[in-house]
Amino acid sequence: MAWLADNPPEVGPLFFGGGSNILPIPVFTLQPQSQTVDEYAMATFTAAADNATSYQWSKNAAGVGTDSASYSLTTTTADNGAVVNVTATGDGGSTVSNNATLSVTSYAYQLDSLTSKFVLSSPITVAIGDKITVNVICSPNTITGSSYSRFIGSEDFTITVDTGVDGNKFRLLGCTAKLGGVSIASDVTPIPTDLVARDLEVTLTKSGTIAAIAGLKDTSGRSINAKMRYLSFTRAAGNRFIPLNKVSQGGAQLPTVGTISASILNYNPAGWMSV
Repeated sequence: MAWLADNPPEVGPLFFGGGSNILPIPVFTLQPQSQTVDEYAMATFTAAADNATSYQWSKNAAGVGTDSASYSLTTTTADNGAVVNVTATGDGGSTVSNNATLSVTSYAYQLDSLTSKFVLSSPITVAIGDKITVNVICSPNTITGSSYSRFIGSEDFTITVDTGVDGNKFRLLGCTAKLGGVSIASDVTPIPTDLVARDLEVTLTKSGTIAAIAGLKDTSGRSINAKMRYLSFTRAAGNRFIPLNKVSQGGAQLPTVGTISASILNYNPAGWMSV
């Protein structure tokens, strides 16, 4: 039998199992889509992938949500241009979706002689040291003479504006104020009319109740082209924020962290302007 050692028989290929053991990776059947929404509105991104068992959403490369085929957020201007994508993971590995871009349109409401103020659904009680912030945009105007602006709806705290020959000047009552982070000197500081959105931050030196926030208006009822974007109350008892946005129906605005909202007196849809 020595010949067997010198001439071993040929052996065919060996098989272990009946097929491939490679698991399929996720394949997207629905990619997240770019979209444009109004500021403070809800944006929702949706995706779907075969062979996926979980999802991880990212906004600007930071993880924002796990294990859901959709991702929603309430937008602010800071979200404009955000890049959103999702990673689908399955037993065979992970796949990253296409990028979707979020565009956010910011609106301001142009107050005029008819729609002169935002009325709060319930008065807000404020104390000394509380702050009220109004984001405001002023454009050039030709109004002369004495004007009156009640940015704050109480006789105890008002900001009046004199548009006489010396130019637009703030006059403060019951408060101190900053415009764009710069302190306002009462009866000295001119009003910028360069169409730039700025926070008008008012710190109260008297206590009282606020029921409305009014815009710039002269003694003849003419507008000084003031646009307003939001109201914010910073208080020891809790902060409140009232966004003023076009997506709200009629004059009703989105509520604050509590239940208080703002409505536009004599609402006119044409008053909205993108900024």
